Amino acid sequence: MKINHSSQRGQALVIIAAIIVGLLGMVALAVDGSMIYADRRELQSIADNAVMSAAAKAALELDHRSINFQSFICDHPDMIASMIVARDTIIAHTAAAGHPVDTDISDNNGLEISCHVINNAGLVDNYLYMKVKITARSETAFTRFVYPDGINNTVEAVSHVRPRRSLALGNAIASLGPDCGGVDMNGNDTVVIDGGGIFSNSCMSFKGNTDITINVAVGGIGYMTTYTEAGNVNINMEPQHASEGLEIVDIPTPDCINQPDYGGLNVNSTMTIDGGRYDYINLDGFDHLIMNPGLYCLYGDFQTNGNQTLEVNPDAPMNQGVTIYMAEGDILLNGNSNVRLRAPAINQPPAIKGLLIYMPPTNSGTITLTGAEDSWFRGTVYSPTSAINIGGTVDILYSSEFVGGTVYINGSATISINDDAMVNYTRPPMIELNR
Repeated sequence: MKINHSSQRGQALVIIAAIIVGLLGMVALAVDGSMIYADRRELQSIADNAVMSAAAKAALELDHRSINFQSFICDHPDMIASMIVARDTIIAHTAAAGHPVDTDISDNNGLEISCHVINNAGLVDNYLYMKVKITARSETAFTRFVYPDGINNTVEAVSHVRPRRSLALGNAIASLGPDCGGVDMNGNDTVVIDGGGIFSNSCMSFKGNTDITINVAVGGIGYMTTYTEAGNVNINMEPQHASEGLEIVDIPTPDCINQPDYGGLNVNSTMTIDGGRYDYINLDGFDHLIMNPGLYCLYGDFQTNGNQTLEVNPDAPMNQGVTIYMAEGDILLNGNSNVRLRAPAINQPPAIKGLLIYMPPTNSGTITLTGAEDSWFRGTVYSPTSAINIGGTVDILYSSEFVGGTVYINGSATISINDDAMVNYTRPPMIELNR
């Protein structure tokens, strides 16, 4: 049998040619795909940088205009001005990158900025929403025969800007512990809360003749597990079951190491002291302790036993104050003592603006705050894993926010709590990128 080698060689050449064409097509697709992908990555980077730059500018503007979670009002002129700053930043950034956008996002080449105020079962989430879409054409090397006008790439980026927020997201009283204990109010109290609400990561219980009035600027009454009423309880707001709780906020440890060490202090008659490290501070009899503004780091108990006077130096400016950091031990300010304590309302390092008492998660001690009729407190009390007890037999004004593992309010007096973000501790504005 005679084999036609010429015919076989012809078939092989056809197959080889087909393979070469296929390989060239694959190479063309790979080259064009890489070009399209590279262009898309560049566009995405431009979009991300635009919304993050706008978010940063907006956060600074919110702070400059003293807009916090309480004063976050979408139609307020200061809020509108902050949104305009964000808009102009996106427009300038994308134009400088060669891909200008307008304020119409529907054509996939624009921006959108909106303001949101959300109250979810007493947890407040206020934020500015910023979105940008950019569309650009990728010029290809080979697929132009199929797509003579090139291939469009469309990317988008979203950022959120949250203003200064409280530790308890709009609540004047909050418990962070997962186990029942939560927020417990009982006795013959009248509790008046202005500016914030009440929240519990676990249970909530109101018992006795407790009248609770909440003048809500933000917040509400929310709980995670159970709510109990007993006795003559008057509440002007319906408690809500929440689906998510509060987190423990990591507050940096104050700079105690570099403060002078004064050892233990038994107050004798009238004394004036400076900030520093103390093994303990004890008042007895009719002692009078004056604390100069500063940071006080305690490694043991800080207590009054009745009839004493404890105050921040009355000669110091009212915007100055103290931060009491309880590394170890309890703080017990009780009995008939006159207690007048305030946190700094300005930046006053090493004390922390707005933070009056801080008991870190590593301290399982207890904070008890009562006092005589001339007593008052200003600033946040933060004890995320331990108990805070508030009460007494006389009316007391707290310009404070109480955030503890558990919070107990009891006694037979009117307790007025004014949650004012301008004098309490707030977290810095937060920005985040979403796609």
